[in-house]
Amino acid sequence: MSAPDPDVRRGFSHLSRAWYGRDTLARRGGYVDEVTFGLYHERGGTRGEMSMRWVVIDREAVPILRAYDDAWAALAGFSDVIGYLATRDDDNMTPAEFCEALLALGFRDRTETEMPRGAADAEPVPSPAEMLADIVAALDGDDRLGARTLDRARKSLALARGEDGSA
Repeated sequence: MSAPDPDVRRGFSHLSRAWYGRDTLARRGGYVDEVTFGLYHERGGTRGEMSMRWVVIDREAVPILRAYDDAWAALAGFSDVIGYLATRDDDNMTPAEFCEALLALGFRDRTETEMPRGAADAEPVPSPAEMLADIVAALDGDDRLGARTLDRARKSLALARGEDGSA
């Protein structure tokens, strides 16, 4: 790894706290929250960035660490983060707890909580339940799909609406 750069700082961004978080989570799907962290240049850009995503497994939000190959050197420099994670093994820490730990380890919170001017004019993104309702409606008339596929889509829609999905 190269010599330390004084213009590079450790930082993180918590998606669900960001002004754009709700729409982003609704649009992407597959996970319920994300904290992206890494080494950031003060003038923009990164020296390595990874994320902790929370996915639902058996109705419980479970964290998963994701790092692409261009961030492995940065990850190797985060032995303090890995050490903290080892203390939380199989503990299903929350995103807020992970952010608190990053702050305690000297990371700067880079979460953009204020909406920039003009962003309010953007078209709203449909919720996961609205998107699933559109998918179920599209699948309902397709005879090529089995009843099982349509049933799974309907159960997913019920869960997204907060229903138990057993109907």
